[in-house]
Formats: sequence, structure tokens, C-alpha cells
Amino acid sequence: MGKDWYDRLTVFAQCQLLVLRTILIQKEDYLKHVGTVKSRQGDTLEADLIAKLDSKLPDVMWMVEDSAPELFSCSRRKLGEIILSATTPLPAQIDLSLLLSARLPGIVILSDGGQFPINTTRLEGHTELYTRCA
Repeated sequence: MGKDWYDRLTVFAQCQLLVLRTILIQKEDYLKHVGTVKSRQGDTLEADLIAKLDSKLPDVMWMVEDSAPELFSCSRRKLGEIILSATTPLPAQIDLSLLLSARLPGIVILSDGGQFPINTTRLEGHTELYTRCA
């Protein structure tokens, strides 16, 4: 389940080298994006996971793409994205209340009433960055 990428993500995070790119995005555009991304092996996100995202996500949200320095700068690719609420007021202390979803190698996490069930996916590799013009 993308274990090599998690080891690398840990090292990049500890060294403060993760590349994070935040974009305010409409749900329609996000769903179109995750519906078309492919790993280098040609794997895509399953339709049932896209349907779950569609049913749970709001119309507008913050997408934080996460990448490694060499992926972002050399091949314009990412490991996944974290989706945060764009309409919920910031709590006094930052916590998981803003987290709506996370897609990382091999998993999709989708907030469900304060719970964060992990859904596995065949999409284990890195994928292309979001572009508004695509």
C-alpha cells in the first residue's frame, strides 16, 4: 500500500522538505481531477471512491497537494492531496475538525462525523498536479 512513499514522506516531513501547494477549488473541478489522475503504472481512483467523495464534500474547499521536492520540481507530480473545509471558522486550536478528506498512496480517508475511515485504493503511485486549464 505505497509503503515506500510513506517512508519517504516521513523523512521529508521531519526535514521540513514536503512541498505543499494550496488551492481553493470547486467540488466539480476536484472530482474531475481525481477522476482523471493516473499513476505511472496507469492505476486510477475507483469510481465508488469518487462517488463517496461526491456525496461527502462541500461545493468549495481547500485542496492541499502534497509532494516530494524531486517529484514537484522535476516531473510536476504529487503523492496526493488533503481536502480542508473552506467555510468552517478556524478553531482556537488547529485540529482535525477542518479535515474533510485525504488521498495518499493506496488510501483515501473521508471524514464521517468525526471518524476517519480508511478506504484502500489501487492508486498507489504519484499522480499529476492539478491544473485549472486541464
